[in-house]
Amino acid sequence: MRPMMVDWEHHAKNILAAFRATRAQHIGDRWFEELIETLKEACPEFNDWWKQHDVQNYIQ
Repeated sequence: MRPMMVDWEHHAKNILAAFRATRAQHIGDRWFEELIETLKEACPEFNDWWKQHDVQNYIQ
């Protein structure tokens, strides 16, 4: 059986796009903005990708 190859970056960017769409529901919420700043500091990929402004429709 061959190991399954996962495109981690592709999936992470999709999750980030959904996260950005969720943020639209929380514009101005201080806790959400603080979470974003914490993630930008903790993860270089998050920081770089956040600047790309990709948004995905996400329905819960």
